Amino acid sequence: MPAPIPQRTRTVFFLGAGFSRALGLPNTAELLTEVHNLARARKLLIARRLREAYKYFYPEEASTFIPDVVDFFSVLRAYEDVSVGSDGAPRFAGGFKDHTLLTDLRFMVVRLLSDRLRGIQIPTGGWPSVEAMFQPGNIIVTSNWDLFVEWYACCRSIRLRLGGAAENSTLTLIKLHGSVDWTEPGFRKTGYPGTDYAVLRELLNSTPPHAIQIRSSDMLRIRAVENMSKSWQFIKARTRRPHMIMMAQGKTVDMEPIQSMWEDAYRALCAAKELRIIGYSLPVDDVEIRTLLRAGIARGTQPTVIIQNPEPGVHVRVRTFVSRTAKSDYTSFTPG
Repeated sequence: MPAPIPQRTRTVFFLGAGFSRALGLPNTAELLTEVHNLARARKLLIARRLREAYKYFYPEEASTFIPDVVDFFSVLRAYEDVSVGSDGAPRFAGGFKDHTLLTDLRFMVVRLLSDRLRGIQIPTGGWPSVEAMFQPGNIIVTSNWDLFVEWYACCRSIRLRLGGAAENSTLTLIKLHGSVDWTEPGFRKTGYPGTDYAVLRELLNSTPPHAIQIRSSDMLRIRAVENMSKSWQFIKARTRRPHMIMMAQGKTVDMEPIQSMWEDAYRALCAAKELRIIGYSLPVDDVEIRTLLRAGIARGTQPTVIIQNPEPGVHVRVRTFVSRTAKSDYTSFTPG
């Protein structure tokens, strides 16, 4: 027997990279350029390693070439999948030898996003447009890895839960592509106490705080938000690989450890009375999210869908693939 169709009572916000960019964080297209800028400023060797990768995978391009971010992550991930055996040994003799580049690139993105977030000054009373969004009972679904939502909630003492069913007294955050501070148990580093980690569903900013016992199978949140002044170092020391689903085509394998997040997102979209899509461009590599959005709003009575994005093509794609009755707001999101 199919599950009953839920009542549409919730306000749901779907946030993409354009939302974070309005706050001073880089969007997807800027990531590699910003990584190079950070590497140059910090004199990090990854800049040279990236150049060697560009030369190997794009042999016709000039030495100054920086590839499309989605294509480059897709190439690195595909090469990692086909060239390295289950034992970690390379299959391709004489092939591209830098087998740790993708993992190290993840950590560079963690460092970049962490440094930028620490530089954001959140006013004492918050920003009006963000405050309206971060109300108890609302649901935020995002494809972003950064910690802005969690950090803003911490600064403003807003009760926040990652995933699960929406509650009237709590803001719910659902992250579909993982997060800079998430790690699978198998990648957790030894030598650090369990109190440095939390299960995703643990309530943030509750009074009094209430920790949930960690099970061996739980996806973990590293307590970087609680240690924001050293968040990058805190994350790097406690995981060998953060769980960040890279912008690459064919992400279903990486989605498996956080399948419950996707199920929560589907339930949230089914319960949406109003869905506001802010700063999300519905890119071609996100066919999974496109499918999720369509499935969630098509069930039962459709919600009001509002697209906030200055790019006209985004509005066309949302109407084509998600909702033909979506309303358009062509203004850029601003926090003020």
